[in-house]
Amino acid sequence: MLEKIKPWVCSFSGCDGGNPEADIWLCVIEWGIEPAAANEYYERLTLQMQRGAIPVKKTDFDWKDSISYPYGVRFAKLYQAIQQQPVASYRNVEQLSGQQLFKLNLYPIAFNSTADDLWHQHDFDIATGFASKYLFNNWCFFNRFPFYTALRKQYQPKLIICTGVNYLKDFLMFFAGADLRDPQK
Repeated sequence: MLEKIKPWVCSFSGCDGGNPEADIWLCVIEWGIEPAAANEYYERLTLQMQRGAIPVKKTDFDWKDSISYPYGVRFAKLYQAIQQQPVASYRNVEQLSGQQLFKLNLYPIAFNSTADDLWHQHDFDIATGFASKYLFNNWCFFNRFPFYTALRKQYQPKLIICTGVNYLKDFLMFFAGADLRDPQK
């Protein structure tokens, strides 16, 4: 099973897109998903996993869609502050081209929460071969994360914003990987 899903996991899977050449990258834990859309998403996801790697492509980040969610509003306000613009003008990001940001996720499978019970509820133990989400996430540490460490080295963003304080170790390994173990790099 691992050989079937590894190309998908160790690729652009589970990311929102944008421009990898952007100066600012935003990384979150995993996608959120609306409960009403969950079943359709999980059926599509299982097929995606079987198709293999999703390439990194330069696209426009959809600011308008992003600020239709509470998290997107909070990030748009932060983005405005970084750009030395009034936070209250966060809706102005809708006018941006979408080339200013690259948004990605630590883990490629979306859930409404980080709770492990959703893993079994949606049969990802069967689809991935991992008995728990915890085991899958640990496997990602050694297999998915090096892909993103290499991506960071290739594009060299000026600022990477990570949200999820309980995942600090994950974010460090995601973007720095072996560099953390070798201070000469």
